[in-house]
Amino acid sequence: MHIKKIFGSLILAAIYSYAGDVTPLGQTVGKSTIDNLKKSDCSITELGQNKYSQGKMFNAKPSCYDIQGLKEVLFIYNNSDVLEAVLLKFDNAQFNGILGSLKQKYKKKTKEDIPFVGNKFVQWEEDKVNIELSSPHMSFDMELLYITKALNAKFKGDVNTEAQQKKTKQTNQL
Repeated sequence: MHIKKIFGSLILAAIYSYAGDVTPLGQTVGKSTIDNLKKSDCSITELGQNKYSQGKMFNAKPSCYDIQGLKEVLFIYNNSDVLEAVLLKFDNAQFNGILGSLKQKYKKKTKEDIPFVGNKFVQWEEDKVNIELSSPHMSFDMELLYITKALNAKFKGDVNTEAQQKKTKQTNQL
């Protein structure tokens, strides 16, 4: 009887430790480090420092991953070398297939806008990570972004501040 309780507790612990982890391409957002990426079999190229996370960015060869229509792979880390975001670019024709896969994997959808014609956007939330699939109308590419909520908030806040500063500067010049 005591062994059954221990075994049951171990199973629950395994389920809860997995719950909430977002792990695209074998790298867990918010947990994996640059060393984890370097240990993968994929060829990577360092691109410099990210303006918003203050950490390093790396490109990986899309051919390393067996994903149809994958064109670009970008990993963004923070200044502690922890993965903050993964940006994947795909051929736009892959939208429905990618959407179907994401719907099976992630259940907490926070936004969906899929018109017959126009920009398509779907967002999921998993623990401390946002997953965003966006397909601009009349574009050949679409993006799948896995990003920590903290970096997403900083990015959106900084972009809004920059836009306001630009608008103020323009107004002052007129």
